[in-house]
Amino acid sequence: MSEGTVFDVSREIVVITGASGQLGLSYQEAFLNEGSIVVGVDICKSDEIIALETQYGAKYLFQIGDITSKDSLTACLARIVSDFGTPTVLINNAAIDSPPGAPLEETGPFE
Repeated sequence: MSEGTVFDVSREIVVITGASGQLGLSYQEAFLNEGSIVVGVDICKSDEIIALETQYGAKYLFQIGDITSKDSLTACLARIVSDFGTPTVLINNAAIDSPPGAPLEETGPFE
């Protein structure tokens, strides 16, 4: 645990959605620097993600995944459990762009 760290997350399996964005990348680096196993999930893979894969090796996995698709998320979870075990931390960071007041048919239920 780093000096000044409040929580020990060194044994956690962390899943972060919206991994390719600026905030997602910051979350991933913070958890990786504290010794967590991190799985980034996003619909696209950025150059920064490739750099994390190179730097952190077996402690990092990136999964192409669409958080609006149950099948996509089920496949991601199956791979995560197979590779690392059951996730212990979930950071729901992915942004779903729908305007305020959009009809339910466009946004679906909030879960």
